[in-house]
Amino acid sequence: NSLFRISLFLKQEKANILLRLFGTVTLRTINHESICCLNTLLLILLFENKRGQLPQILNKVRELANIEFESVADQPSHEGKDVNEDQDDEGLWCRSCSVPSASTSFFSKRELFRNRTELAERFKADKVNLTGGDLIMRNMRELLWYWQEYYLRRGRDRLSVEFSVHIPFRYWMELIDLLCEDNGAPTSLLDRPIDLPVGPFQRR
Repeated sequence: NSLFRISLFLKQEKANILLRLFGTVTLRTINHESICCLNTLLLILLFENKRGQLPQILNKVRELANIEFESVADQPSHEGKDVNEDQDDEGLWCRSCSVPSASTSFFSKRELFRNRTELAERFKADKVNLTGGDLIMRNMRELLWYWQEYYLRRGRDRLSVEFSVHIPFRYWMELIDLLCEDNGAPTSLLDRPIDLPVGPFQRR
């Protein structure tokens, strides 16, 4: 039946779906509308963490990102081209989101992996040692900073997240804490802290 096919598809393509979600938005483009993509990603990771598979799925996403980066980073950019007409470019549709870079809600994997130089400058990292896995995890770490700034100060929005999936908010925060340890742990996105923006309620 259709439910079985969907379940099988999600099981087989889980890592690829996560990779697309990891690169769907950036700190520059995320807003109150596109944050649903980040919530979807976190929900999948919540289930993986419950199964004890969080380190494995993060490593798989890193491996896929390394492959994607090597194959896409040196390709010409698509500036001035309607991404909806690019049949060879895979992406993720989200009808509930609004993307400032396009009139439709299409997210291209090239949006994050535009080219090696641009991303190296953005993250102020070593161009030689930079990998796709590094970039995608740093992007996610920045987004989790935004997620915490957004939800920890909005009680009504926290309740909305809880009620929509029937998972208490404390479990979301437990996952965020694991991902944001920045110490190289198997469940941590990064092996060291990175510079993050100063929140509006933090002292400079």
